[in-house]
Amino acid sequence: MQIAQINKLADIQGIACAAHEQTGHQTRHEVETFSDGGVWSTVGVYDRYNERVYHSRVSIEPDGSERRLTGETDGPGTLAEQAVQLAEWIAANRKEVAA
Repeated sequence: MQIAQINKLADIQGIACAAHEQTGHQTRHEVETFSDGGVWSTVGVYDRYNERVYHSRVSIEPDGSERRLTGETDGPGTLAEQAVQLAEWIAANRKEVAA
């Protein structure tokens, strides 16, 4: 994993933390590391009934490449796309926009 990827994961974490303030929804950003050097960045947003209303997952491969997970047909393919899509979801679902 490259320094730029670590920084982008921190950016996503910050966006996820801001999501609750702006939307009222519970937000999770999980980073899973694997013994082969791979990493998953997973974002989930949940409503008050703990139902998932937004989900994205990006894989950072051991060689540093980024991709959508096998079997997932939509969603971001890079960390940069994951950050942008989460920010766009938040903007569309702000408390004042939803009201």
